[in-house]
Amino acid sequence: MNKEDLKAIRELLKEELKTTRDLLRDELKAELDPIKSQLKENTQILKALEHKADVHKAEHDKINNNIAHVEGHLKNIDGKLDLIELAVKDTLKDVKDIREDLTSVELITAKNYTDIVKLKSVK
Repeated sequence: MNKEDLKAIRELLKEELKTTRDLLRDELKAELDPIKSQLKENTQILKALEHKADVHKAEHDKINNNIAHVEGHLKNIDGKLDLIELAVKDTLKDVKDIREDLTSVELITAKNYTDIVKLKSVK
């Protein structure tokens, strides 16, 4: 084999490799295109899910904040209820005392009226 034969073989191999490479590239591209498309779709879905997760977390945080706020109000209301309960007990005692005093006044008034009637009858 001389140089020209080797050169011709080299050119044939080169041409054959180029054809094989082009075929492989086309086949690979045909297989990768749907994968790329699916990957793009999955990425969009993932981004949408991440956004929804962020929105849900923000809503969850807001709800937790509202719960804490309501709990604070409930503690405040509990404190006020305790004060109201004490005031009602004091008022109840005062009303009971006033009733007793009123009963005494009624009894004394009745006795005084009786005394007045007796005094008038003695004349």
